[in-house]
Amino acid sequence: MKNLFLISTILTAAVLAGCNAKEKAPATEAAASAPAQANSNEANEKTFKYLTEDKQIFTLKTTDNFETATLEDSQGNSYALKNGHAASGILLEGENGVFIHTKGDEGIISLVKDKQFHVKEAQ
Repeated sequence: MKNLFLISTILTAAVLAGCNAKEKAPATEAAASAPAQANSNEANEKTFKYLTEDKQIFTLKTTDNFETATLEDSQGNSYALKNGHAASGILLEGENGVFIHTKGDEGIISLVKDKQFHVKEAQ
């Protein structure tokens, strides 16, 4: 009976020590990679250019995988956009009816409520 108690105590200690080591390792790795993630936003920047039928150019830039983005028109006007969670494609919405909804290489841009441009991604 003493041997059974001794063995179960040793096994319990070993299991607890093993679990504790596994929990600490990812925390250390996460702390080490945090500065790299802060500096990698520039590397994660994505830029897309879209053209309307009448050759207007729109530039869409994001650094956080389309949670937020900036839409710039050919006149230099800039619009801050946030993810609108579309059922299909990517929908980014801003203030005063501004939005861009893309799927594949085509999309719709609106800078004024109820006025939309059909666009294609420039190659």
